[in-house]
Amino acid sequence: MQSYPSPVDQLLQLGQPALDEWDDYLARGFAPEHVPDLQRMVADSTFFDEDSQSPVVFAPTHAWRALAQLRAIDAIPTLLDALEEDIRHGGDWAVEDMPRVFAEMGEGALPALAAFLGDATKHESARWNIADALSKIGQEHPSARASSVSALVGQLERAAENSPVVNA
Repeated sequence: MQSYPSPVDQLLQLGQPALDEWDDYLARGFAPEHVPDLQRMVADSTFFDEDSQSPVVFAPTHAWRALAQLRAIDAIPTLLDALEEDIRHGGDWAVEDMPRVFAEMGEGALPALAAFLGDATKHESARWNIADALSKIGQEHPSARASSVSALVGQLERAAENSPVVNA
């Protein structure tokens, strides 16, 4: 496991987060200058090798939640990779969290999410998850509703090309 500067290193000790109640990471001192280290933590695949009872296995979950609260749009490619990686490892935290992560980021997340949804080379479960994120953005950000709906409708217009999972 890599080392991380403060306050990012705090995330190694927080342990399993609550599913519905997120910590206030900004109150813990996270700011835009921590985005690169948070991204590095999210992308660190060595967490999959840690003892499942160790609090460190949840550090990436806390990191992507912090990125969401920071509205770190530049971190979206890292977050999308983490979603696919978590699915490949049989995890479920990313699947549970990513729709909310991207909804927290708001309208600025739409272009990257729409592109990911339309990319047939991406994991179908991840694409389905991103469709859920697009829906959530449209529901929580009225100014983004038309763009969210347009991205979803555009994907459904290609239903014959999609897997049943993506169409669902």
